[in-house]
Amino acid sequence: LPTTGRKTKVCSESESSRDWGTFGGGAHVQAGFVFGDNPLQASGGGAIDLPAGDEFASMRSWQVIGAWKFPVGSGTMSLEPLFRVSWADGNTNLADDTVWGFTPGIQIFFYGRNKLALNWDFVVPTSSSLRSENSFKAQWQFHF
Repeated sequence: LPTTGRKTKVCSESESSRDWGTFGGGAHVQAGFVFGDNPLQASGGGAIDLPAGDEFASMRSWQVIGAWKFPVGSGTMSLEPLFRVSWADGNTNLADDTVWGFTPGIQIFFYGRNKLALNWDFVVPTSSSLRSENSFKAQWQFHF
């Protein structure tokens, strides 16, 4: 196949994560950090234009999730309230493009791993030109 005019560019990301506690019960904290190339944006902002020789933007983000799972009733059910805080900078070369995320939620477990998860995500940009967003999510998970 002809490849005239096509360019290939390799992007890379790295991450580090830590986990304290277990999914079985009690306190559980998860934390992660991701950094690297953002292949969806040029370093100067806007969409990447490979034929023009644009460089990928650099990005970085982190998040921390804290939860506490405890049994309810006869022991076949448990509740797990949780809270997540996240931060992301999709282009480290631009000012005022960072975003904070906050997610309060609860997971209701039925008979082992079957659960109903209820989460409300809030996204708060640092730039006054962008508006905050939020969304409520409900998810059933069945384990066979």
